[in-house]
Amino acid sequence: MDKNMNCADYRKFRGKCKEFVDQAVKDDPSLTAVRGHYYCPMWGKQAHWWCVRPDGTVYDPTVAQFPRPHIGEYVPFDGTVECAECGRVVGENFAKIDGRYAFCSYECNAKFVGVFPKREPNKEPRLTHEGRNYNQRQRDTYPHIAP
Repeated sequence: MDKNMNCADYRKFRGKCKEFVDQAVKDDPSLTAVRGHYYCPMWGKQAHWWCVRPDGTVYDPTVAQFPRPHIGEYVPFDGTVECAECGRVVGENFAKIDGRYAFCSYECNAKFVGVFPKREPNKEPRLTHEGRNYNQRQRDTYPHIAP
């Protein structure tokens, strides 16, 4: 932990963003709760909740949990997640969630945890019983999922 960071603030606020935001919205109904990510200059992308005032400014009741508060970037959640194995972006409602990781398919989840071997980059892609590339079949079957 950064020596300039207040450990008491970290313990008080870490993992409790939604709870504090819900209370802030209850206390001031003009606030809007926002789910997304806070891009901390030191810790990178962090899942987070904050409030937005009617004038569009951010009110973050738990920003003190970060080592460099007030200088990061707030990015609202857009409904998509990135596959932890292949990097493919899919809608959250289509993703397979395993703990804190999201996957675009059972195959990626299995590769990630070591059940399926990872394919060598120079190997031929796996084919379906129709003789098509498995990933192409998935894209044809599920066109509503982002490529």
